[in-house]
Amino acid sequence: MRNPSNCKDKSKIVDYGPLGFSMQGEFRMGLVLNGEKVDYIELEFGYKHFGIEKIIEKSNLYENLLLMQRIGGTLSFCYALTFLRGLERITRTLPTEKDECLRAIICEGERIVSHLVNIAKIIKLTGLEFVFFEVLRFRNNFFKMYQNLFGKRVFPNFLIFGGERYDVLSETLHNFFTFLKQAESIIAEINTVMANIIFKKRTVDVGIISKDLVINYSLSGPNARASGVDYDIRKINKGSIYNKIQFQIPLCTAGDVYCRCCIRIEEIHQSLSIIQQLIVLFKSWSGIKNQPAEASLRVDYDMIDLRKYEIAQHYEAEESPRGELGFYFVTNATNRLYRCKINGASLNTVQIVEEICQNVMAADIGVIVKSLDLLVSEVDR
Repeated sequence: MRNPSNCKDKSKIVDYGPLGFSMQGEFRMGLVLNGEKVDYIELEFGYKHFGIEKIIEKSNLYENLLLMQRIGGTLSFCYALTFLRGLERITRTLPTEKDECLRAIICEGERIVSHLVNIAKIIKLTGLEFVFFEVLRFRNNFFKMYQNLFGKRVFPNFLIFGGERYDVLSETLHNFFTFLKQAESIIAEINTVMANIIFKKRTVDVGIISKDLVINYSLSGPNARASGVDYDIRKINKGSIYNKIQFQIPLCTAGDVYCRCCIRIEEIHQSLSIIQQLIVLFKSWSGIKNQPAEASLRVDYDMIDLRKYEIAQHYEAEESPRGELGFYFVTNATNRLYRCKINGASLNTVQIVEEICQNVMAADIGVIVKSLDLLVSEVDR
């Protein structure tokens, strides 16, 4: 790390990373300390960069769909779905309402697991560990449910243009929901921990993000809603399956680490309610099988020929557990994407780290960074 010009004589330069428990990926933070407080922080990325946007331009659509699942890890289905929906808009290959129900159910399941893991890691960073192992067990069982649904644990490869590879029974989705209901017992334990005075001292009034900062840095997701910004793409998108069900958008105004945890807990409750309503809607379509637009798409994605469609520019955005996840597509007269730009929520969130981490205790850096739920794959592209 370079020696900053504003580094005081008594300050110490400490490296944090590139590997750390509070980091969802590899990046390094250089901390300039004055005693136990942080005077200055510098971020360094590039440890995970592999040029994914250029790889997309050189690969066919099927290869790209597989590639998208590698970005999000636990959120593999959500990333692949957002990418596929953009291409479905361009090729005008729209799925049925039953397909949309099934897709939304899986996405909400991933939202529950993502929020639980994030909160559990924050609790572990404050020195209270027992909930963390319970959540890891829940995540492992979630991947087992993935295997029952799709035949694979992490990367389902379940989506095709206009639908899914095969039908899913209503009973299977009911078992999936029954499993996700176990999250309520974990949340009860988390609420007990969050009432602990140690946890409150480590999170209340720590890492505060004001509403103006959220707007200036274009934050989204739980980080924005914890500061009082009412923005959720699930409510904004017209024609979405979410417009046919009832759910609330939790809000808070304090904008600290504690509020971000509370927002994620409430979103878990809302996701369970969403899944329950979607399963009822799914059962009303149970007599109709999932049918893709063309049967041949089950075998070869190259059957989707972009040369048959007009040159298009399209931006597709969905509400991922971390915030707005968007893909910007540009097509031309070839059967490959001319351009594809990824707009992940972490790309905006990471820019605020330097501002909110100044003049805080060095021991709180890990808790603050983890509460932002950064994903380095969205930043290093």
